[in-house]
Amino acid sequence: MTELPKRKNIRLNAENYAMGGYFFITVCVRDRKQILGTIRNGTTELTDIGKLIEEEINLMSSYHDSTEIVDVVIMPDHVHFIMRYEGAKTHFGRIVGNMKSAVTRRLGYSIWQRNYYEHIIRNETELLETQRYMQDNPLRWELRCKGLV
Repeated sequence: MTELPKRKNIRLNAENYAMGGYFFITVCVRDRKQILGTIRNGTTELTDIGKLIEEEINLMSSYHDSTEIVDVVIMPDHVHFIMRYEGAKTHFGRIVGNMKSAVTRRLGYSIWQRNYYEHIIRNETELLETQRYMQDNPLRWELRCKGLV
């Protein structure tokens, strides 16, 4: 029998999360299927699934009092959000997992790729740059699709 591949753990050690702070999160749709929305004129027109995801992300703060959603941008095949996390009470990965599970329960099937991308935002300049990146992402997508970038 062949040995299963070892999956790389993307998490930093627990101390980096216990202090809390701002985190940039990207969650992708399985096989990068473009089912969350369509980009027109530099903005995302959400599908019903995209609207459901936006609703669940915005509910995260009410489910977990240690979190605040600062910004959300939904793309056709992935979601970006910035979360302020105060650490402690609920493990960081569980909060993101709960959102993905809530969407799956409401849809009755999973749309998600395994895992997610995270980045610790270390200062105000990086927070502003990340927000600008997120807000400009739909326009960059549209220009790339039209072959202008």
